Amino acid sequence: MRNSNNEQHMKIYQQLTAYSFATTFLFTSLFGAIENDEKNLPDDMQKIMLQSKYEHAIWGLYVKDLQTEEILYDLHSNKLFSPASTTKLFTIAALLNAFGNDYRFKTPVFATAKITDGKLQGNLIMVGQGDLTMGGRQPNSDTIAFTKMDHTISNEAPGVILTSQDPLQGINDLAKQTFQKGLRELSGDVIIDDSLFETVEKRGMILSPMIINENLIDLVINPTEIGEIAKLSWRPQVPGYKVDNQVKTVAKDGALELEISSDESGHNIVVKGTVPLGQKDIIRNSAIKDPNHFARTAFIQALQKAGVKVNVPSEAATMTKPLSSYKDLDRVALWTSPPLSEYAKLILKVSHNLGANLSALLLASHDGKKTFDEGIQLIGKFTMDNVKLSPNEFVMIDGAGGSENRFSPKAEVQLLEY
Repeated sequence: MRNSNNEQHMKIYQQLTAYSFATTFLFTSLFGAIENDEKNLPDDMQKIMLQSKYEHAIWGLYVKDLQTEEILYDLHSNKLFSPASTTKLFTIAALLNAFGNDYRFKTPVFATAKITDGKLQGNLIMVGQGDLTMGGRQPNSDTIAFTKMDHTISNEAPGVILTSQDPLQGINDLAKQTFQKGLRELSGDVIIDDSLFETVEKRGMILSPMIINENLIDLVINPTEIGEIAKLSWRPQVPGYKVDNQVKTVAKDGALELEISSDESGHNIVVKGTVPLGQKDIIRNSAIKDPNHFARTAFIQALQKAGVKVNVPSEAATMTKPLSSYKDLDRVALWTSPPLSEYAKLILKVSHNLGANLSALLLASHDGKKTFDEGIQLIGKFTMDNVKLSPNEFVMIDGAGGSENRFSPKAEVQLLEY
């Protein structure tokens, strides 16, 4: 473990146990026949496990008192099951082990020339650091906000509530800092350096070094009058992105049916369907397909609002290669995130798939690597070297809980013991 000290060890344990089933892991899988080893289990558990719908299922259960080390229940605890989102426990343990609970993401902006008389005859470069929220969930410098139903699953689940924070908070703050450094006119370009790790799509989500609003545009739909176009608002709004609202209001007993589509660039979003009277703040989302373009456009907009004259068009496609080193450049702004422990809380509390899979890329970058697969290998290495599982005791394809992953109930408890 990093620094091999008991204090860090305890911090990781506290993070995991605070957002998991502590010492109990119960799995069900659709193979095999149910056995009669459940006779010592509580009656309420037996009633669930012996329901007819689980006739062809096999259950795995392992309950251990971590203080006395007494095994309270042991049922198929060495069999491999699909762990679903408990996979995230291994991912986050590896992330905290590598970076530490107190690590903070620091996203800088550099100028390639000196600011003279308020003018910059050079470029501004924002260097993506893999900050999952970039201030978009940040009520203060040490906290990340979340709701019971996260906006990342708004297309799959009802009841999503948006956090109140501005998704562009971090970008806007960087622009204000740049203005406070004396910049009034930019004659060069605005560049996003995304060289920290590869940009890749996993589970329909874009993972990238520069992330705004988790690379999603939130759509909020409300009914108006029957037969009329519904009210639609969206965030974050930047130039060049448009939403075509074709949603109609129907009677209270009508169907809630919404279809979200966009062009290849993701810049032109179309929302079709119906929303009944009585519904309120129906949330859906559309993917930001080019995070660099979105961040660049958002930063140009923020600079202009802060009072900086920017002479490059917002829609310009000029993305020069990023500089390999920034040691000789002036840093004009820096966004600092809350501690990593807050990200762990977010990911485990709302089962944040994008954040969990992003963790693999962060681990890769921490080890001087670039790819998602290399990050997953590092989680596997942590699981073997630190948690002491053998390669035959788990299968890990992603960091969030994909259907290909396999862990045993005993392996999960072994992680918590670690």
